[in-house]
Amino acid sequence: MGDPLGSSRVNSQKQNRDGVIGAQSGQYCAMAESSLGRDHEAFWEITSFRFHRNSEVKRVHARAIL
Repeated sequence: MGDPLGSSRVNSQKQNRDGVIGAQSGQYCAMAESSLGRDHEAFWEITSFRFHRNSEVKRVHARAIL
């Protein structure tokens, strides 16, 4: 399956240009600021197979807010 963090890292680095990225053990946090000045946060839990499911659901929710 390769590295599950590979695709997430690419996306997070793009958001790092406008926001701050913080990483903690067992949890992955990405913060991005939109042009409107609103702060948006998206959290990904790194837990085996659940990582993909949680990241996809919360990623869609974050895009809906943006």
